[in-house]
Amino acid sequence: MIEISWKRYGELVGSAVRVSELEQELARMTKNFEMQTENVQYWKSATEHARSTAYSLGNLASQQEKKIVELESALEDSKFKYNDAINELFKWQAAFLEAEKKLNTTTVELGNLKFRHFMAIEASERILEAYTNLGKCGAE
Repeated sequence: MIEISWKRYGELVGSAVRVSELEQELARMTKNFEMQTENVQYWKSATEHARSTAYSLGNLASQQEKKIVELESALEDSKFKYNDAINELFKWQAAFLEAEKKLNTTTVELGNLKFRHFMAIEASERILEAYTNLGKCGAE
């Protein structure tokens, strides 16, 4: 049989307790390491997802920029077409005003002609009446 002194026995028991504490500490560290590994995996996955999302948003922003350029170009074309239409409208308006002036002038001339015609009819009626009266005077 092996004889162990009480001192040595106490040291062995102390060492066994220390080994048990170290095993518990190692288990805690292992669990902590596993949790940190899971956390790293989570953040790695989140980073990949964020990178993918950023890439997609970059593509979307590029497409939107192209659409904006196309719309700005279309807007410029529309402005030119609008200005052309306004210029054409002004031309038509000027032509209409000119036609209206001519119509007013023609209306005045027509009024003058009607007045002259009416005056000529009255003059003819007076002349006819005067001749008729002359004939009546001569018949008596």
